[in-house]
Amino acid sequence: MRKYLLSPALGACVVGLLRGSLAASGCRPADAPVAPRRDLADLDRLLRLMERRLALTHEVARWKWDAGKPITDPQRERELLQSVVERGRLKGLDPELVRSFFAAQLAAARLVQQADFERWEANEQEPFADPTSLAVLRQRIDGLNSELIDALAEVRPWLSGLTVQQALPHRAEEILTGNGPAGVRETAIAPLRR
Repeated sequence: MRKYLLSPALGACVVGLLRGSLAASGCRPADAPVAPRRDLADLDRLLRLMERRLALTHEVARWKWDAGKPITDPQRERELLQSVVERGRLKGLDPELVRSFFAAQLAAARLVQQADFERWEANEQEPFADPTSLAVLRQRIDGLNSELIDALAEVRPWLSGLTVQQALPHRAEEILTGNGPAGVRETAIAPLRR
């Protein structure tokens, strides 16, 4: 049996060619590190924050139920949209993206609250024992809004990309759960679709 020896320089060329052809074909050597998917990590972070915000909506609905207040609060919504657009501008975000994103979160929250109210009316729900005050809930929501603006700024470079757009419905289905009727998830993610 004959042995073939390569010079170190030729060996390095062969290894380089193999690695280059593996990379070009979409494969990688077994020992090559896997780069983290920042685009999907940023998307997941945004969706998890959206989920947390929607979960708080049930507590807001409980407070409104006990206080006999309507679900919609147009003045509060206008003020909130103005505030988030300004904060988004400071992060370099397009005002229309911020406005449409948060308007969608408000619309999704109204759907959740409406479903809660309808269920409570059907069950003749008595006032809740100790709902969290609206001031505390709004403080939590405002904190989440700031985090959402940061997360939106982080995901923005990837938002129009094929990877994020293809992953968005599946990731949203996995992360945005348990928050009311059909349509809540689609309403919340609609401005993220391209």
